[in-house]
Amino acid sequence: MSRRRPQLVRRSARILAKDTPRIGPTLPLELERIIFPMALENNMADAKNLVIVAKYVFDWLIPIVYKVVLLSSGHGGPKWPPLPLPISKLPRYGRYVQHLFIMPTPENVLGRYLQYCPNIVDLASWQRLSGAQIELIAHLPLTRLTLSDTASRGMRLTSSALTVFSKITHLDLEDVKTRFIRHFPLVTHLAICSGIDFEEYLDVLEKFPNLKVLIAWQPDGQGRRFPEVQDDLVYPEVVHPRTIKIIYSKVDSWLKTAMGEPRNVWELAEDVAEERVAVARARGKQRS
Repeated sequence: MSRRRPQLVRRSARILAKDTPRIGPTLPLELERIIFPMALENNMADAKNLVIVAKYVFDWLIPIVYKVVLLSSGHGGPKWPPLPLPISKLPRYGRYVQHLFIMPTPENVLGRYLQYCPNIVDLASWQRLSGAQIELIAHLPLTRLTLSDTASRGMRLTSSALTVFSKITHLDLEDVKTRFIRHFPLVTHLAICSGIDFEEYLDVLEKFPNLKVLIAWQPDGQGRRFPEVQDDLVYPEVVHPRTIKIIYSKVDSWLKTAMGEPRNVWELAEDVAEERVAVARARGKQRS
């Protein structure tokens, strides 16, 4: 037998398998439509295996697989199990992207993603964004923004940037300075560095009296699995029940929030804030 014969036999078997009806017990299509997406959401690491089960399963799962996309030109970014979204597939699948995390990425590559992903509502950037990129971002239905120290310090207050800022409700900053926070009029959820200057902290509380949550962020240097609430105040002189000091990893927290995992940092802060507000009201009634 020639060396090629076993290869031809295996190839023929694969071709026949594609055209052969499934043998054995099968589930109703409606039930499969529930099970496969649920299995993927429970473990995104299974994406590569689940999308090749069948063409119709692939069609069901691709909107979930590409809901969250992480861009990085190197190997220093966080581990992210789903399938990558190549540039060549952007015209077809870019519409499914809702959450985009940008690690250092060439400007022309990032520009293509911003152009072909018109439904991004949540953006995190760990690199400085150029004026051209801000122009593209200004047209997105963005409501959540996370910026690293590098990204926020390099942000210019152009008209396009102000357009972006005007739509944001959830803002997460790594920078200690709050020089452009005042340009976010709709912010209800704000995360700032716990090392913020006292005067700037008072300025934030004054400019945003209707904040639902103000997170004072502390970096996580121990690889905690979940965010950890701290009981101490940012400044003992100011008791603000909606200010919550939390230790967490910004990258890990962003990924978990984007995937809709329970007990993400925003939900945790909301629960703690509501509890503290309720306690403060109860004490106020007792005094009166």
